[in-house]
Amino acid sequence: MKRVFFEKDSHKDYLFVIIDHEKDLEQIYKVDNFTDETGHEYVYTLIGERKTLTPEKLNGHVVPQVNGKYKDFSKVGDLDSANACLESIIDNRQLNKNQDIFIYVRNK
Repeated sequence: MKRVFFEKDSHKDYLFVIIDHEKDLEQIYKVDNFTDETGHEYVYTLIGERKTLTPEKLNGHVVPQVNGKYKDFSKVGDLDSANACLESIIDNRQLNKNQDIFIYVRNK
């Protein structure tokens, strides 16, 4: 299991947990907090696996900009959906989209 933190959003912090082995899958639903390298503990909420996320599931978890669009973290510009925003974070971090990527979120 690999953890990738993303903290550039002004409203939310995202945590991407990548599963390498099927046996790690049972751990995904048991985790609700993570401790960083400094020992500080953060509480995150599981949104779900990226391939199964719908706009309804992302409602309230991904905050649009003032203009109603979403920030594109891999390019300069705006996006039309929360799903595309999360995908841009994954692209920016160069994560392997063939793996199962579970997304957690916490409010700042």
